[in-house]
Amino acid sequence: MDESHAFCGNLMGVVFIASHVISAHAVHWPTQSDRAMAAETRALLCLFILSAQFWSQIAYGQHWSDKHWVGISLFSTWTVVSIFYRTYLWASGLDQQQRAAEKAVSCGRGESAAAAAMANGLKQQKKVA
Repeated sequence: MDESHAFCGNLMGVVFIASHVISAHAVHWPTQSDRAMAAETRALLCLFILSAQFWSQIAYGQHWSDKHWVGISLFSTWTVVSIFYRTYLWASGLDQQQRAAEKAVSCGRGESAAAAAMANGLKQQKKVA
């Protein structure tokens, strides 16, 4: 095996760890939009890992047994599940509704922070004019 395969293996290890950390902590994140971001990140990392496994299998097929395809099928499954979950969140609109509700609560008056800033800016412009 050459340096490119070693680099790919190290990079894949970093992505494994990042994927685990995100998944382990996403359950405890308070908002739906945060969990949606975790789902997007998980899907992206699974795609990276899956592409690295395919590249490794093709580039170094003589060094791998048929068992390498087990890992590829496992990450294919995880990738598909994470993409389906993210698609579900997008289609249901939960993340967008949650963001709007969070902005309304954070503003304290039931309006978004951007709308409040715009209203204050218009009031100040009228005073100057």
